[in-house]
Amino acid sequence: MKDDSLQDESTNETPMETIPSISEDVEDFSPNQNFDLDTSTNDPEQLKIIGLTLIARGGFKEAKGVFQRLTTLIPEDHEAWNNLGYTLRNLREFSPAIKALEKAKTIDPEFEPPYTNMARIYFAKKKFAKAISSIEKAIQLNPKASNLWNEKANILEAMGKLKSAVDAYDVAIELDPGNENAFFRKGDAFYAAGMFLEAIEQYDLVIELNPNSFTAWNNKGFAYFMIGRRREAIRCYEEAIAINPAYSIAWYNKAYALHALDVLEEASICYDKALEINPNDEVAWNNKGNSLYNIGRLGHRTEYFLKSIKYFEKAIEVNPDYEIAWNNIGNALNYLHRYEEAIFYHDKAIELNPDFDYPYHAKAEAQHAMGHLHDALENLEMAIELNPRHAPSYAEKARIFHRLKRFDEAKAYFSKSLMLNPMECKVWMDAGSMYETLDRSEDALRFYDEGIKCYDLNATETQTEIAWVDKGNALLKLGLIEDAVKAYDTALLINPDFPEAMVRKAEIAFDNGDEEEALSIVNTCVESNPDSVEGWVARGDILLGTGNPGEAMKCFEKATSMDEHNPGNQVKLARAKYELGKIAEAMEIVDKVLEKRDEIADAWGIKCLCLMSKDDHAGAAEACEKACLHDDTNSLNWYNLALNYEKIGELKKVLECYDELISLDADDAMPWSEKGRIYALLGKHSTAIRFFEMSLDMLENEPALEGIIKVLEHLGKTMKAAEYKIRLENLSGDL
Repeated sequence: MKDDSLQDESTNETPMETIPSISEDVEDFSPNQNFDLDTSTNDPEQLKIIGLTLIARGGFKEAKGVFQRLTTLIPEDHEAWNNLGYTLRNLREFSPAIKALEKAKTIDPEFEPPYTNMARIYFAKKKFAKAISSIEKAIQLNPKASNLWNEKANILEAMGKLKSAVDAYDVAIELDPGNENAFFRKGDAFYAAGMFLEAIEQYDLVIELNPNSFTAWNNKGFAYFMIGRRREAIRCYEEAIAINPAYSIAWYNKAYALHALDVLEEASICYDKALEINPNDEVAWNNKGNSLYNIGRLGHRTEYFLKSIKYFEKAIEVNPDYEIAWNNIGNALNYLHRYEEAIFYHDKAIELNPDFDYPYHAKAEAQHAMGHLHDALENLEMAIELNPRHAPSYAEKARIFHRLKRFDEAKAYFSKSLMLNPMECKVWMDAGSMYETLDRSEDALRFYDEGIKCYDLNATETQTEIAWVDKGNALLKLGLIEDAVKAYDTALLINPDFPEAMVRKAEIAFDNGDEEEALSIVNTCVESNPDSVEGWVARGDILLGTGNPGEAMKCFEKATSMDEHNPGNQVKLARAKYELGKIAEAMEIVDKVLEKRDEIADAWGIKCLCLMSKDDHAGAAEACEKACLHDDTNSLNWYNLALNYEKIGELKKVLECYDELISLDADDAMPWSEKGRIYALLGKHSTAIRFFEMSLDMLENEPALEGIIKVLEHLGKTMKAAEYKIRLENLSGDL
């Protein structure tokens, strides 16, 4: 099978091997390999034998000269004119070939071969009406010739007249029950009509006549593939390979069937075998890259995206106009967070084929990730115009509208996506997140429940490790931690070394305070998967969280050496260096990241910390503003921004920061207390007391108690202050 896109989009690549339909019409001749080809002779009989010998040896250029001489010597020899036409046809010199064949027909209108050769020329030129007219004349002259009925059926099949083609194949078979070619071509006609079971019956008849027909085994396999019986398809491909181990198409098709079953490692090996046999097959190079890409995508394995790019590049080397491979490089770069580079490759695919919808979708995903939301929407509109039934494009539009807070439009596009493909698990979850944002908890739970059902069904049916991890991730999102761990454990039963399942279990253990267990899991992960970028990053995160920035830095350095363009890993490395006091090195890293991707909030957050350590509070405030602009949900950035505004005397802006923190979590006592402290600094004592008391209503805490005591004493309300001092002493005693 040669469906070669990463997005399961169909292409025009043929999945089946076809037997040539023509049985060449020159005089039946078996040349003596030692025959002396003396082309200087003027003996017509000798020249005829020489010409036929050259044709049999594939020497059409030399044969052309011989038959031209022969037609000059004997201008009324209709066979010579036919053989000249046949030779010119094989040289694809169609116009002079037609003239030669017309001459043969004029000399002897009852001579059948020129009509057949004319039919083949018109067939090659896609002039099917003329081809049919010529072959029907040949049949009229020679109605018992089974091969001519084959020719007619082949032309009818190309015209889309499949029933008429089958009828013609039946005549060919009736005339010659041993006509293997007719059974084969009849099977192809059924296949083209979508009648796959009938096609299989015909390929079985071919195999009865010729058990060693590896092409029939191959095509039978693909017919099975098309009705979803992939394991039967693989067995047929293996029969074809057993008969002819050098048959690259069967290796390729076996690889694709394994690919469809997510047996990706074995599929990759079969693609290698196909390429070993035929290194000039751009589709095989592309799909070898595709198999590696999908290993990376399904297992979140960065190293496989890097490997896949090399194979996509090889496909382009074989065929520079191969738009699917150009687009696939862009897809791999998208996963590697190299969005600007990715867009270049998507644009190249669009340039080569402006009607190919998926590059517009993929380009939009890159633009979305970069924060270029309106550009992304324009490209999604183009993708949908070209392919109105591509559900992921509607889902991506919904996510962007959600981000733009255009919720009615987001709802409509989520609904459209799920209507087209109700088994898109992630879309259910993303829609649930939108309704959660709108405080519509019942609707959110309804969508989450449907998403979990999809993940559960997928995991139960496929029993693949990634399906169980996906289910675990969905459960974790909903806070169902014990159920999530069970899903990850099931993934590890299927594949004990699966890195993402290990990483998730380690993160859960760490969040639960079991640092030793978390570290043990990530150590095992990188030992069994030393090329797993995600494993090294997780180990670094846990080491950093347990107060070991030195060892964490080594892990992040390892990860960035394997995936040097991932800004998230570079920011983590910068954080470790900051914790180690390597401020200049940390600043250098985040500045390089921000030079290319200024929308990364965490990079701005690290830059803020670095500038704070240098007492550059104005610069730190500016960096924190950027961090909060690009991620307004990170409370630490808001606290740091408030701190720096206070350092430079911008107290009103400090209050705005604490308002943002209160909007994030109205039940958090600390920003209420901090607002009280700032109002006290502004001399607004009654307002300050009110905020301190609001903080204490939520949680008895030292900052609020100390703040209200200080204000009351400043106002001379010592008796009231004494009451709060008792509460502070009691709190200190409890602590």
